[in-house]
Amino acid sequence: MLDNWMKDAEGNISILPLVGWEIGPAMGMAVIARLEFRGPADAPDKLSAAQTILTPIQAIELGQALLRNAERVLAEKPEGAPS
Repeated sequence: MLDNWMKDAEGNISILPLVGWEIGPAMGMAVIARLEFRGPADAPDKLSAAQTILTPIQAIELGQALLRNAERVLAEKPEGAPS
C-alpha cells in the first residue's frame, strides 16, 4: 500500500503537516479543495498549498476513507496519547 508514496533519501515516507484547508462546491458539479501544509523539515516556516478538483463521488469516497482511518487511529491509540 505504501509503495507509491514519495520518500526521502533515507527511504522514509515524506510527510508535511496539514495546517489548513478550504473546501467548497464548484460549478454545481464538482468539489474543489485547497490543502495548506508546512515544510519540508529544512524549511518548516514555508507554507505551500495544493488545489484540486474532485467529482462528488471522489469527495464522498475521500471523506469516508479519512473518517474510517481516523476512527481506526483513535480506537488503537494508547491511553494518554495526544488526539
